[in-house]
Amino acid sequence: MKIWRFLAIGALFFTWAALPAEGAQQAGKYPAGPITFLVPFGPGGGMDTTARNAAQALAQDKIITVAMPVENRAGGGGSVGLAYVVQNKKRDNHTVLFHSPGILLYKLEGQSQFGFMDVVPIARLNADYNFLTVRKDSAFKNVVDLMNALKTNPGSLVVAGTSAPGGPDHLSFMVTARAAGVEIKKVRYLSFTGAGELMTALLGGSVQVISCGVNDIAGQLEAGTIRSLGVLAPQRFTDALFKNIPTMKEQGINATFDLFRGAFGPPGMSDEARDYLTKAFGKMAETSPWKNACAKYQWQNFYAPADQWKKYLEEQTLSLGSLLKEMGLMKK
Repeated sequence: MKIWRFLAIGALFFTWAALPAEGAQQAGKYPAGPITFLVPFGPGGGMDTTARNAAQALAQDKIITVAMPVENRAGGGGSVGLAYVVQNKKRDNHTVLFHSPGILLYKLEGQSQFGFMDVVPIARLNADYNFLTVRKDSAFKNVVDLMNALKTNPGSLVVAGTSAPGGPDHLSFMVTARAAGVEIKKVRYLSFTGAGELMTALLGGSVQVISCGVNDIAGQLEAGTIRSLGVLAPQRFTDALFKNIPTMKEQGINATFDLFRGAFGPPGMSDEARDYLTKAFGKMAETSPWKNACAKYQWQNFYAPADQWKKYLEEQTLSLGSLLKEMGLMKK
Protein backbone atom coordinates (compact mmCIF):
# COMPACT_ATOMS: atom_id res chain seq x y z
CA MET A 1 0.00 0.00 0.00
CA LYS A 2 2.85 2.36 0.92
CA ILE A 3 4.62 1.55 -2.34
CA TRP A 4 1.54 2.46 -4.40
CA ARG A 5 1.13 5.69 -2.40
CA PHE A 6 4.78 6.57 -3.06
CA LEU A 7 4.37 5.89 -6.78
CA ALA A 8 1.21 7.99 -6.94
CA ILE A 9 2.88 10.92 -5.20
CA GLY A 10 5.90 10.61 -7.48
CA ALA A 11 3.73 10.59 -10.59
CA LEU A 12 1.87 13.65 -9.34
CA PHE A 13 5.18 15.44 -8.70
CA PHE A 14 6.53 14.74 -12.18
CA THR A 15 3.23 15.77 -13.79
CA TRP A 16 3.28 19.07 -11.87
CA ALA A 17 6.94 19.69 -12.70
CA ALA A 18 6.23 19.23 -16.41
CA LEU A 19 3.56 21.95 -16.44
CA PRO A 20 4.63 25.47 -17.53
CA ALA A 21 4.63 28.21 -14.92
CA GLU A 22 1.48 30.30 -14.70
CA GLY A 23 1.36 32.85 -17.51
CA ALA A 24 4.41 31.37 -19.24
CA GLN A 25 4.32 31.02 -23.02
CA GLN A 26 5.48 27.65 -24.35
CA ALA A 27 8.18 28.08 -26.96
CA GLY A 28 6.87 27.93 -30.50
CA LYS A 29 3.24 28.08 -29.40
CA TYR A 30 2.58 31.77 -29.94
CA PRO A 31 -0.09 32.90 -30.50
CA ALA A 32 -1.97 30.71 -28.03
CA GLY A 33 -5.34 32.37 -28.65
CA PRO A 34 -7.09 35.41 -30.15
CA ILE A 35 -5.08 38.63 -30.45
CA THR A 36 -7.15 41.70 -29.57
CA PHE A 37 -6.48 44.79 -31.68
CA LEU A 38 -7.26 47.66 -29.32
CA VAL A 39 -8.11 51.03 -30.89
CA PRO A 40 -8.15 54.01 -28.48
CA PHE A 41 -10.56 55.93 -30.74
CA GLY A 42 -14.15 55.45 -31.86
CA PRO A 43 -15.31 53.30 -34.79
CA GLY A 44 -14.96 54.62 -38.33
CA GLY A 45 -11.92 56.86 -37.95
CA GLY A 46 -8.50 56.43 -39.52
CA MET A 47 -7.06 54.38 -36.65
CA ASP A 48 -10.08 52.10 -36.47
CA THR A 49 -10.01 51.61 -40.24
CA THR A 50 -6.28 50.84 -40.07
CA ALA A 51 -6.75 48.17 -37.40
CA ARG A 52 -9.68 46.52 -39.16
CA ASN A 53 -7.93 46.43 -42.53
CA ALA A 54 -4.79 45.07 -40.87
CA ALA A 55 -6.80 42.28 -39.26
CA GLN A 56 -8.46 41.51 -42.60
CA ALA A 57 -5.17 41.45 -44.54
CA LEU A 58 -3.42 39.29 -41.93
CA ALA A 59 -6.30 36.81 -41.91
CA GLN A 60 -6.92 36.78 -45.67
CA ASP A 61 -3.30 35.92 -46.46
CA LYS A 62 -3.15 33.51 -43.48
CA ILE A 63 -0.25 35.38 -41.90
CA ILE A 64 -2.00 35.11 -38.54
CA THR A 65 -4.55 32.33 -38.23
CA VAL A 66 -6.09 33.09 -34.81
CA ALA A 67 -9.00 35.50 -34.42
CA MET A 68 -8.14 39.21 -34.31
CA PRO A 69 -11.13 41.05 -32.81
CA VAL A 70 -11.01 44.85 -32.85
CA GLU A 71 -11.95 46.57 -29.59
CA ASN A 72 -12.64 50.32 -29.43
CA ARG A 73 -11.83 52.06 -26.15
CA ALA A 74 -12.20 55.76 -26.93
CA GLY A 75 -11.68 58.79 -24.71
CA GLY A 76 -9.26 61.60 -24.03
CA GLY A 77 -8.16 61.81 -27.64
CA GLY A 78 -6.65 58.33 -27.36
CA SER A 79 -5.08 58.73 -23.90
CA VAL A 80 -7.73 56.60 -22.17
CA GLY A 81 -6.96 53.53 -24.28
CA LEU A 82 -3.22 53.98 -23.74
CA ALA A 83 -3.67 54.23 -19.97
CA TYR A 84 -5.93 51.16 -20.00
CA VAL A 85 -3.28 49.05 -21.75
CA VAL A 86 -0.47 50.26 -19.47
CA GLN A 87 -2.43 49.73 -16.27
CA ASN A 88 -4.48 46.63 -17.08
CA LYS A 89 -2.67 44.59 -19.74
CA LYS A 90 0.85 44.16 -18.36
CA ARG A 91 2.66 41.12 -19.84
CA ASP A 92 -0.35 40.40 -22.06
CA ASN A 93 1.06 38.92 -25.26
CA HIS A 94 -2.33 38.88 -26.95
CA THR A 95 -3.22 42.59 -26.96
CA VAL A 96 -1.98 45.00 -29.63
CA LEU A 97 -2.53 48.74 -29.21
CA PHE A 98 -2.84 50.86 -32.36
CA HIS A 99 -1.81 54.50 -31.92
CA SER A 100 -0.78 57.77 -33.57
CA PRO A 101 1.28 60.91 -32.74
CA GLY A 102 -0.82 61.41 -29.61
CA ILE A 103 1.22 58.69 -27.94
CA LEU A 104 4.12 61.19 -28.02
CA LEU A 105 2.15 64.38 -27.46
CA TYR A 106 0.16 63.42 -24.32
CA LYS A 107 3.23 63.25 -22.14
CA LEU A 108 5.06 66.18 -23.75
CA GLU A 109 2.04 68.43 -23.20
CA GLY A 110 1.30 67.13 -19.70
CA GLN A 111 -2.05 65.59 -20.62
CA SER A 112 -1.10 62.10 -19.43
CA GLN A 113 1.58 60.42 -17.36
CA PHE A 114 1.95 57.75 -20.04
CA GLY A 115 3.73 57.80 -23.40
CA PHE A 116 5.31 55.45 -25.91
CA MET A 117 8.09 54.50 -23.48
CA ASP A 118 5.47 52.81 -21.31
CA VAL A 119 4.55 50.29 -24.02
CA VAL A 120 6.45 48.05 -26.45
CA PRO A 121 6.88 49.34 -30.03
CA ILE A 122 6.00 46.55 -32.49
CA ALA A 123 5.80 48.08 -35.96
CA ARG A 124 4.99 51.22 -37.88
CA LEU A 125 2.19 50.58 -40.39
CA ASN A 126 1.17 53.63 -42.40
CA ALA A 127 1.05 57.40 -42.47
CA ASP A 128 -1.24 60.26 -43.40
CA TYR A 129 -0.12 63.77 -44.32
CA ASN A 130 -1.92 67.07 -43.95
CA PHE A 131 -2.64 69.57 -46.70
CA LEU A 132 -2.74 73.36 -46.24
CA THR A 133 -5.87 74.46 -48.03
CA VAL A 134 -7.63 77.73 -48.89
CA ARG A 135 -10.80 78.80 -50.71
CA LYS A 136 -10.70 78.77 -54.48
CA ASP A 137 -10.79 82.59 -54.60
CA SER A 138 -8.02 83.08 -52.03
CA ALA A 139 -5.29 85.58 -52.88
CA PHE A 140 -2.67 83.02 -51.80
CA LYS A 141 -1.40 81.12 -54.81
CA ASN A 142 1.13 78.97 -52.96
CA VAL A 143 2.52 78.30 -49.49
CA VAL A 144 5.27 80.92 -49.89
CA ASP A 145 2.60 83.63 -50.38
CA LEU A 146 0.82 82.43 -47.27
CA MET A 147 3.95 82.35 -45.14
CA ASN A 148 5.11 85.77 -46.34
CA ALA A 149 1.81 87.24 -45.14
CA LEU A 150 2.29 85.60 -41.74
CA LYS A 151 5.90 86.76 -41.48
CA THR A 152 4.67 90.32 -41.98
CA ASN A 153 1.80 89.92 -39.50
CA PRO A 154 1.53 86.52 -37.72
CA GLY A 155 -1.91 87.32 -36.34
CA SER A 156 -3.44 88.51 -39.59
CA LEU A 157 -4.95 85.12 -40.54
CA VAL A 158 -6.93 82.43 -38.76
CA VAL A 159 -5.70 78.88 -39.24
CA ALA A 160 -8.01 75.98 -38.36
CA GLY A 161 -8.09 72.21 -38.01
CA THR A 162 -10.04 69.47 -36.26
CA SER A 163 -7.45 68.65 -33.61
CA ALA A 164 -7.12 70.58 -30.37
CA PRO A 165 -4.34 73.15 -29.96
CA GLY A 166 -1.11 71.18 -29.81
CA GLY A 167 -2.64 68.36 -31.84
CA PRO A 168 -1.57 67.05 -35.26
CA ASP A 169 -3.47 69.59 -37.42
CA HIS A 170 -2.09 72.48 -35.39
CA LEU A 171 1.45 71.11 -35.37
CA SER A 172 1.40 70.35 -39.10
CA PHE A 173 0.82 74.02 -39.82
CA MET A 174 3.31 75.22 -37.21
CA VAL A 175 6.08 72.97 -38.54
CA THR A 176 5.66 74.69 -41.89
CA ALA A 177 5.42 78.17 -40.40
CA ARG A 178 8.53 77.71 -38.25
CA ALA A 179 10.54 76.42 -41.21
CA ALA A 180 9.43 79.50 -43.17
CA GLY A 181 10.57 81.89 -40.43
CA VAL A 182 7.15 82.84 -39.01
CA GLU A 183 6.87 83.87 -35.34
CA ILE A 184 4.70 80.86 -34.56
CA LYS A 185 3.66 81.82 -31.04
CA LYS A 186 1.58 84.67 -32.52
CA VAL A 187 -0.25 82.59 -35.17
CA ARG A 188 -3.97 82.21 -34.41
CA TYR A 189 -5.43 78.69 -34.49
CA LEU A 190 -9.02 77.52 -34.09
CA SER A 191 -10.18 73.95 -33.48
CA PHE A 192 -13.41 72.49 -34.89
CA THR A 193 -15.08 69.27 -33.84
CA GLY A 194 -15.35 67.75 -37.30
CA ALA A 195 -14.43 68.08 -40.96
CA GLY A 196 -17.91 69.37 -41.87
CA GLU A 197 -17.71 72.32 -39.48
CA LEU A 198 -14.13 72.99 -40.55
CA MET A 199 -15.04 73.17 -44.23
CA THR A 200 -18.07 75.35 -43.52
CA ALA A 201 -15.83 77.81 -41.67
CA LEU A 202 -13.36 77.93 -44.57
CA LEU A 203 -16.01 78.38 -47.25
CA GLY A 204 -17.83 80.95 -45.11
CA GLY A 205 -14.67 83.01 -44.66
CA SER A 206 -14.37 82.88 -40.87
CA VAL A 207 -11.00 81.12 -41.29
CA GLN A 208 -8.54 81.68 -44.11
CA VAL A 209 -6.58 78.43 -44.21
CA ILE A 210 -7.14 74.91 -42.91
CA SER A 211 -4.72 72.14 -42.01
CA CYS A 212 -6.27 68.70 -42.42
CA GLY A 213 -6.03 65.28 -44.02
CA VAL A 214 -6.77 64.01 -47.47
CA ASN A 215 -10.23 62.64 -46.73
CA ASP A 216 -11.35 65.95 -45.20
CA ILE A 217 -10.72 67.89 -48.41
CA ALA A 218 -11.32 65.36 -51.20
CA GLY A 219 -14.99 66.19 -51.83
CA GLN A 220 -14.62 69.97 -52.01
CA LEU A 221 -11.35 69.71 -53.90
CA GLU A 222 -13.08 67.64 -56.55
CA ALA A 223 -15.97 70.12 -56.61
CA GLY A 224 -13.52 72.95 -57.23
CA THR A 225 -14.52 75.12 -54.25
CA ILE A 226 -11.08 74.95 -52.57
CA ARG A 227 -7.39 74.81 -53.49
CA SER A 228 -4.64 73.00 -51.63
CA LEU A 229 -1.41 74.98 -51.53
CA GLY A 230 0.82 72.14 -50.44
CA VAL A 231 1.18 68.81 -48.66
CA LEU A 232 3.48 68.02 -45.72
CA ALA A 233 4.63 64.73 -47.23
CA PRO A 234 8.13 63.86 -48.41
CA GLN A 235 6.75 63.38 -51.93
CA ARG A 236 3.58 64.14 -53.87
CA PHE A 237 0.54 61.90 -53.77
CA THR A 238 0.06 59.89 -56.96
CA ASP A 239 -3.74 59.95 -57.06
CA ALA A 240 -5.09 62.07 -59.92
CA LEU A 241 -6.92 64.44 -57.57
CA PHE A 242 -3.78 65.25 -55.57
CA LYS A 243 -0.83 64.71 -57.90
CA ASN A 244 -0.54 68.40 -58.85
CA ILE A 245 -0.31 69.56 -55.23
CA PRO A 246 3.37 70.24 -54.46
CA THR A 247 5.18 69.32 -51.26
CA MET A 248 6.51 72.00 -48.92
CA LYS A 249 10.07 71.11 -49.90
CA GLU A 250 9.26 71.69 -53.57
CA GLN A 251 8.30 75.24 -52.56
CA GLY A 252 11.55 75.85 -50.70
CA ILE A 253 10.22 75.16 -47.20
CA ASN A 254 11.94 72.27 -45.44
CA ALA A 255 8.89 70.88 -43.64
CA THR A 256 7.17 67.50 -43.35
CA PHE A 257 4.85 66.17 -40.68
CA ASP A 258 4.14 62.48 -40.39
CA LEU A 259 0.74 61.49 -39.03
CA PHE A 260 1.90 57.97 -38.37
CA ARG A 261 -0.06 54.93 -37.22
CA GLY A 262 1.59 51.96 -35.61
CA ALA A 263 1.29 48.97 -33.31
CA PHE A 264 2.42 48.63 -29.70
CA GLY A 265 2.41 45.85 -27.14
CA PRO A 266 1.56 46.19 -23.44
CA PRO A 267 4.40 46.71 -20.97
CA GLY A 268 6.23 43.43 -20.41
CA MET A 269 5.17 41.84 -23.72
CA SER A 270 7.58 38.98 -24.40
CA ASP A 271 10.30 39.26 -27.04
CA GLU A 272 8.79 36.20 -28.72
CA ALA A 273 5.38 37.84 -29.12
CA ARG A 274 6.85 41.18 -30.24
CA ASP A 275 9.11 39.55 -32.83
CA TYR A 276 6.30 37.36 -34.15
CA LEU A 277 4.00 40.38 -34.57
CA THR A 278 6.73 42.58 -36.06
CA LYS A 279 7.39 39.98 -38.75
CA ALA A 280 3.67 39.42 -39.31
CA PHE A 281 3.05 43.13 -39.97
CA GLY A 282 6.08 43.18 -42.26
CA LYS A 283 4.57 40.39 -44.35
CA MET A 284 1.21 42.17 -44.28
CA ALA A 285 2.75 45.33 -45.79
CA GLU A 286 3.50 43.35 -48.97
CA THR A 287 0.02 41.84 -49.39
CA SER A 288 -2.53 42.92 -51.97
CA PRO A 289 -5.33 43.45 -49.40
CA TRP A 290 -3.19 45.88 -47.43
CA LYS A 291 -1.86 47.71 -50.50
CA ASN A 292 -5.41 48.02 -51.80
CA ALA A 293 -6.55 49.48 -48.47
CA CYS A 294 -3.68 52.00 -48.55
CA ALA A 295 -4.68 53.06 -52.07
CA LYS A 296 -8.36 53.32 -51.13
CA TYR A 297 -7.79 55.51 -48.08
CA GLN A 298 -4.78 57.42 -49.47
CA TRP A 299 -2.48 56.03 -46.76
CA GLN A 300 1.25 55.89 -47.34
CA ASN A 301 2.37 52.30 -46.78
CA PHE A 302 5.34 52.90 -44.45
CA TYR A 303 6.20 49.73 -42.56
CA ALA A 304 9.09 49.76 -40.09
CA PRO A 305 10.13 46.90 -37.77
CA ALA A 306 10.34 47.24 -34.00
CA ASP A 307 13.90 48.56 -33.67
CA GLN A 308 13.50 51.19 -36.41
CA TRP A 309 10.05 52.09 -35.09
CA LYS A 310 11.41 52.72 -31.59
CA LYS A 311 14.29 54.85 -32.91
CA TYR A 312 11.88 56.89 -35.04
CA LEU A 313 9.63 57.53 -32.02
CA GLU A 314 12.61 58.70 -29.96
CA GLU A 315 13.64 61.13 -32.70
CA GLN A 316 10.09 62.44 -33.10
CA THR A 317 9.81 63.01 -29.35
CA LEU A 318 12.84 65.30 -29.45
CA SER A 319 11.64 67.14 -32.56
CA LEU A 320 8.09 67.66 -31.29
CA GLY A 321 9.34 68.67 -27.86
CA SER A 322 11.39 71.45 -29.45
CA LEU A 323 8.40 72.67 -31.48
CA LEU A 324 6.01 72.61 -28.51
CA LYS A 325 8.50 74.49 -26.36
CA GLU A 326 8.71 77.24 -28.95
CA MET A 327 4.90 77.37 -29.11
CA GLY A 328 4.65 77.59 -25.32
CA LEU A 329 2.80 74.26 -25.10
CA MET A 330 5.57 72.09 -23.64
CA LYS A 331 5.03 70.73 -20.15
CA LYS A 332 7.43 72.46 -17.78
